[in-house]
Amino acid sequence: MAGDDPQLIINLANDARPALSMRIIAMLVRMPGRRGVPSLLHFVMFKNRDVKLEVIHVLGDMRSEMSNRILMGFLNDPDEDLRIQAAMKLDPSEEKSRIEHIIQEAGGAPFRKKSLKEKQAILAFLGRTRTADALAFLAAAAGRTSLWPSARNMEMRLAAVHGLEAMATPEAVGALEEAARRRGRTVRQAVEEALTRLRASEAPK
Repeated sequence: MAGDDPQLIINLANDARPALSMRIIAMLVRMPGRRGVPSLLHFVMFKNRDVKLEVIHVLGDMRSEMSNRILMGFLNDPDEDLRIQAAMKLDPSEEKSRIEHIIQEAGGAPFRKKSLKEKQAILAFLGRTRTADALAFLAAAAGRTSLWPSARNMEMRLAAVHGLEAMATPEAVGALEEAARRRGRTVRQAVEEALTRLRASEAPK
């Protein structure tokens, strides 16, 4: 039956028919054994924003290796908000093999041209992975000062502070404290606020 075949169902999805595409997404998600999940990759190439946003939210609730793999595809979407939403939905426990790739991208010049909000979303994901490589990258970025004032460098430092706060380990706290000792009043203030929130989260309820 067509209702049991993910490929036959996904072939009915179309950018020009968003309502039908939404129903198809729901059908794929309800398939036993998550057989329909791989077919959600089809929607990465869609143009309809609402349909893609629905896929991102659905995948974010699954927290699996396959859902993360598809979410990674949305990190290259032309729509910045969709990229941010995808980054926020990534499950860090499923991405150990891809962390190094994301770190390399985050250290490149194109990444520095992204908005502060997008930088924060990606570096917060790195923080949530709680890996040694992510810690090293975030600590270096948070403490990196420039000889001349640079808005992009400042944003990278602020985003790294965001990532270290998301990591929330003793080592991340140490990196935050070290970053506060570097030049930059804005960064010092961001660190103080991050540390305050971390202490509040650890306080007995």
